[in-house]
Amino acid sequence: MNTPIPPKRLTWLLSCNIILTIILGIGILKMLEVTQKKYIVAFKEGIKIEEIKNLKTELNIFLTKNDTSQVRKLEAQIKSKENDLKESGEGVTFYFIVILMILAGGLGGVLCNLRGFFMQFRKDDGGFPATLEIPYYVRPFLGAGAGLFVYFVANFLITSITVTYVATNIPFQGMVSFMALAILAGFGSLEFFERLKETALSLFGQKAEKDKWQKLEELYALWKKEVISLEEFNTEKAKILASNIDINSFSFDQETGQTENLSK
Repeated sequence: MNTPIPPKRLTWLLSCNIILTIILGIGILKMLEVTQKKYIVAFKEGIKIEEIKNLKTELNIFLTKNDTSQVRKLEAQIKSKENDLKESGEGVTFYFIVILMILAGGLGGVLCNLRGFFMQFRKDDGGFPATLEIPYYVRPFLGAGAGLFVYFVANFLITSITVTYVATNIPFQGMVSFMALAILAGFGSLEFFERLKETALSLFGQKAEKDKWQKLEELYALWKKEVISLEEFNTEKAKILASNIDINSFSFDQETGQTENLSK
């Protein structure tokens, strides 16, 4: 039977997740507002840069014609626009986008925690299991990592089909879509990293199929969580070990719940 977490620790854990949800939500909204302004600045800068290029082209034409009055006029216009460009604020930077992805992924992880609280309380089986306390503290960080990784994967996919691409050349609507993917990846961070592991095994040529010892460990985890009974554990264990492995080389301690490979 899983030991329930003490009420004070449960209250603290729940409070931390609620507060973190509010902080991340407000932080993302504020950064989105700033991001939109930065995109506007970047758009205006692009227009100014294009105007400067056109003025310089005209300047070269009048230089060849030795038209001094027009040359001075164009030089003054170019200098004025270049000064305006220097005084304008900074556009969207790579690090700003990375921070947004981390916050979005973290928000997804915290939302998953809140859903977990709701599902546990619905069970009404004696309280919130103490074994879930540490995972609920760690999941927001896993979500943040998953959100960041989604951004790099998306950039990888875009660059693979685009001739020229700059990481910051993403429209505002595209940035919101990236954030939605980051929140989704953060919400399912455990499944996300499990699929990532399988992908890495496939890419590097290792067998994606789980060996029997891995399956046995997963089976033990199910028994530990009381998803299956001890009798079901032993039955499934026998099925897993039936092929090419002597079943007597494994022993199961009913007191500790540990499975030991005696052949090692």
